Amino acid sequence: MAVKRQPAGFKRRKLSAVVRKAITSYYTDQEQLEIEQAAKQQKISKSSFVASAALKEARR
Repeated sequence: MAVKRQPAGFKRRKLSAVVRKAITSYYTDQEQLEIEQAAKQQKISKSSFVASAALKEARR
């Protein structure tokens, strides 16, 4: 039986329009684990997960 794949809950940002700047943040071991698990669940990188969450919160 085939399993229907659900689309990721994010949209990729095009690199050509992005100004690449580093943002440093610090997390406890527990927070790092939570971020890693959530990113893996959405099948995106940890940095992409953090950036998407930060932008979502900033726009709220």
